Amino acid sequence: INKFKNFIDYFIEIYENDNNKNNYKDILKFMDNLDGGLKEIFYIKKIYEIYIENLNRIPDQKGLDNYLNLIKLYGENYVIKEIRNSKEYSKKFKKYNLSIVLLCFNNVSYTKNCVESILSNTYDDNYQIIIINNNSTDGTRKYLDLLVDKNNNIKIINNTENLGFAKGMNIGIKNCYSDYVILINNDTLVGKDWDKSLISLLKNNKRFYAITPITNNSGNQSRFNIKHNIPDEFFNKYSEIKDKLISHFETDSLALFCGAFRLKDLKRLNYLDENYLNGWEDDDFFEKIKQIKKKVIISLESVVYHFGSVTVGENAYKDIKNKNKIYFENKWNKKWKSHHLPNSLITENEVSLKYKKNYFKFNNYNINFKLKKK
Repeated sequence: INKFKNFIDYFIEIYENDNNKNNYKDILKFMDNLDGGLKEIFYIKKIYEIYIENLNRIPDQKGLDNYLNLIKLYGENYVIKEIRNSKEYSKKFKKYNLSIVLLCFNNVSYTKNCVESILSNTYDDNYQIIIINNNSTDGTRKYLDLLVDKNNNIKIINNTENLGFAKGMNIGIKNCYSDYVILINNDTLVGKDWDKSLISLLKNNKRFYAITPITNNSGNQSRFNIKHNIPDEFFNKYSEIKDKLISHFETDSLALFCGAFRLKDLKRLNYLDENYLNGWEDDDFFEKIKQIKKKVIISLESVVYHFGSVTVGENAYKDIKNKNKIYFENKWNKKWKSHHLPNSLITENEVSLKYKKNYFKFNNYNINFKLKKK
């Protein structure tokens, strides 16, 4: 066992000092010099425990693959199986279809309700939730500790300071091992099967680079301002008319209260620009998408309720001399234009009346939704 511990220390040391992360000749040579008893002690439970203890020292997926390949050379398959089934492995290295990155700073009640809605309403059965805690000072840390003990598919990253929206979300994205990623604020509640159409649209059209749901509160066309008193009332009223609408449409802006992406596309566009602090990150990312001639889509089959001004604070957009706005305009050499919609409400009667036509105007905005053909 002591020899084995020395081997792991040696592996980690070489991996950390190897710029290419793929040269393990020294490790193999080291293993060849060990006596045959090393194979036998793989059957000892202590060895499995040592693997688990050291799993978190492996920095990335490539390192893990080599780690497990080296185990195969001198170990038995059941050891590999046990490691892959362990909680430690699931939280760090399991490959999921979907990663949901949730950012929070205080407001533990919002975070709790958001997480519970995700756990209850997510369609995909192979997903993980990565929660980025931006150094909350209320009961968030305690709640998250209890949450992670009960759910193998939830990973918590506790920042030592409030890094803001872009840096916080980027940390979450860089910890994803999945094909698809949904970024979501903690001041949201998700509707039934909310992720299904978001991911389906990404799967079926390579030109779609970001998909957002319909909501009650946003700064662009995703806002469906139906009169309501509580979130359930909004969900119920929207469900009554959803089937009469087209499935999705292209938009000229991006509202990142909730957005779905391919992980490879987020990497291609170099993540969110961390020069912004709690504002304009979504406008900036839209410009990146537009620059490569790809599309941002709003799905009318996905609904997420958004309370607003909780995740990063309510004053991010109010300062006329906002540094984010100035940075955006200098970076893209253009004046920033608000996409915020008027505050007019759509009542049930108005919606009914408009359904008698082939088109109806939405929220006094220059968007006409086609009705589905029977």
